[in-house]
Amino acid sequence: MPIFNRLYLNIGAMKAGTTWLYRQLEQHPDIVFSREKELHYHAYRDGDIEAMNRGYRLGRARNAIERYEGSRLSPQYALMRAWYFDYVYRSPDHNRWYRRRFPRKISSTQYCADFSNLTATIREEHWQRLRELSSELKVTYLMRHPVGRIWSHLRFLDALGTDVTDGGQLSQPGALTKETIVELDQRFGLWRHSEYSTTIAILRRQLPAENIKLMFYDDIQQRPKELLQDLESFLELEHWQYHDNRMNRRINASEKQVPPPEVFQVFGARLGPELEALQRLGVTPPDAWGVQASSK
Repeated sequence: MPIFNRLYLNIGAMKAGTTWLYRQLEQHPDIVFSREKELHYHAYRDGDIEAMNRGYRLGRARNAIERYEGSRLSPQYALMRAWYFDYVYRSPDHNRWYRRRFPRKISSTQYCADFSNLTATIREEHWQRLRELSSELKVTYLMRHPVGRIWSHLRFLDALGTDVTDGGQLSQPGALTKETIVELDQRFGLWRHSEYSTTIAILRRQLPAENIKLMFYDDIQQRPKELLQDLESFLELEHWQYHDNRMNRRINASEKQVPPPEVFQVFGARLGPELEALQRLGVTPPDAWGVQASSK
């Protein structure tokens, strides 16, 4: 039995502009988010226990409580504390936990939205169970140049304090070795998050074509308003007037950095076959992807 009327999943890819998209859509009255943008519930239920272990959830709760700027005597603060208590200390082993992450009462036109990039890597059999959660399920998939995405992912890991280099700053020539990149790929699935054709093939086998929308990071940079309007049409929602200051905010201050040669040495051989696989699926990446691929 469905626990949602309308469920909207944006499944990544990681470091492909999902935070920008979230900041726009949280303004839309017919898209309702959880207090946590990324619940990672489906990855957890698919066996990735570390995606949402109690330590991770406790850290998220502490961050939210520390950032709270209102009165600590207000009803809003009490509700937030209660939400996070349930989020941390109730077991996320049942769909009821997932449904409680969203408001109990929503209108028939509103979507509950979950922007969890790890959902892009769940196994196909979990999609079969996921379909049963909602009377109407819509999925969007944001993609970025596969190697450019990995480079952004590596910078993100470095900012988190992960031991990315063998000494020195990440931006310094030679600080990132092929051996370290291979080890990080094994730990964090760097290439799997850029293997878009695998995810798209699974989505198309499990969902009607009209319930899937593929999008590109390049469009966020070049045509953000049109991208949002296309997405609203896909979700069958009224067009909304988004704040220009949010829409025009730079996605990544270092986005123009070119990946070092070591990244292409590890992943370059996989890039051509991935682009060919996308073409076989009828997916045409932005022209810039081919330019970047041929210039390395």
